Amino acid sequence: MNDIHEQDIVNLHVRVPTAKLLVRVRGDGRPVVLLHGGGPGTSSCDWMDCMAVMPAGLQCYALDFPGFGGSDPLPQGEEYGGPAFAQAAAECLETLGLGPVTLVGHSMGAAVAATLALQRPDLVGHLVLVSPGGAFYGLTGYHSAGMGEIARAVEQPDEERLRALVALMCDQQRGQAGQVERRLRTLANPVVIEVQRTMHSKRAAASPAAAEERAAMGRRMREYAGPVTLVAGLAERFNPVELAERIRERLPAHAGYHAIPDAGHNVQCDQPEVTARILADAAFAGAWRDLPAPSL
Repeated sequence: MNDIHEQDIVNLHVRVPTAKLLVRVRGDGRPVVLLHGGGPGTSSCDWMDCMAVMPAGLQCYALDFPGFGGSDPLPQGEEYGGPAFAQAAAECLETLGLGPVTLVGHSMGAAVAATLALQRPDLVGHLVLVSPGGAFYGLTGYHSAGMGEIARAVEQPDEERLRALVALMCDQQRGQAGQVERRLRTLANPVVIEVQRTMHSKRAAASPAAAEERAAMGRRMREYAGPVTLVAGLAERFNPVELAERIRERLPAHAGYHAIPDAGHNVQCDQPEVTARILADAAFAGAWRDLPAPSL
């Protein structure tokens, strides 16, 4: 992430009932809310390069989930995962007076965004799912090279393992630039490492009932009435590249789909300009704000 980009960012600390969240804000106009994925050291910084090239007329809010990046952990005994993150994100939007918004989720964040949209459709004007995982949609039995790398990096979050993970997530050198260093800085906080290990242990020990509950939520997406767009990288290696097509079949018939060349799992890092254009198209397609269209 270029330091010039950071000069345009305003950091907000938003108090919700379960935690104080760090929210990075850039621009002015229609609200676009960006949710990051999972894995050791990840945070809203994954969206910074994309935010830097978003067109005028959009205000981006990139938030850190509880226990990630610069946000506080959840209270003792609270369970980390999609439902808690969706609740925190919804409470954050309400606290900031936002909604409906263009809600964008990447990877794990895509499941969080979908959960929020299903539970609080009043807060979502357009739902954008970037490189979603299959578990939320009941898709299992496929090999995810990325989850194996995450397990190794969670066990020992050193530079070598983080570099291997980032190389699997990003197809382009530009996408990988600075990511390992940012993740290492985030992981200097022992609380962040502990949250990652807690989440990984929970995932490994997930019961069939919990998996079915999650898949049932995913099946509801087929009937989702609001605008929805799926974005996937054609150079995906974290998950099987064909997974996006299988997820597409589980989305509403009206869902849009963008398959991006020369982009891996972290589409927004590999191809920030292309991603920004897609998000701008989604934001300005809505009729819920009378603002001028962007010049792209």
